[in-house]
Amino acid sequence: MNMSIFYKERKFIKGLLLVVIVFILLVVFSSNGIFRSQAGEASLVLTFEKNGEGRKFTGEVIPGMTILTALIASSQAGDIKLDYEGKDNKVTINGLDGFLADVSDKELAFYLNGLKIEEENIHLVAVRAGDIIEVRLE
Repeated sequence: MNMSIFYKERKFIKGLLLVVIVFILLVVFSSNGIFRSQAGEASLVLTFEKNGEGRKFTGEVIPGMTILTALIASSQAGDIKLDYEGKDNKVTINGLDGFLADVSDKELAFYLNGLKIEEENIHLVAVRAGDIIEVRLE
């Protein structure tokens, strides 16, 4: 009968140890983002639209998304004409929804969460869930 109690205690300790190990692994992996959802949304706002009305796009942020890729996705989803070129690791927006760089006396200005981003670098700046990208004429 003593062996039976010893065997049950040993089995209980093994089970408890297994639960503790699983718990520790879950905590470690979740803090590293392995089990966390990467889903989230960001918004892009064009504040220079016709008649002074802005246009806002909200969509899911995908891994590797930059301001430029968000602009491309929004232009495709919103039927907005976008003309850009990349040269010498710099981006130039030649046209965006009626704005034409070569005939306008103003320039497009890009902001990420209120911080100005140089147009030539919009392909380098990552977008994260909750970000707000704003495109203005200045």
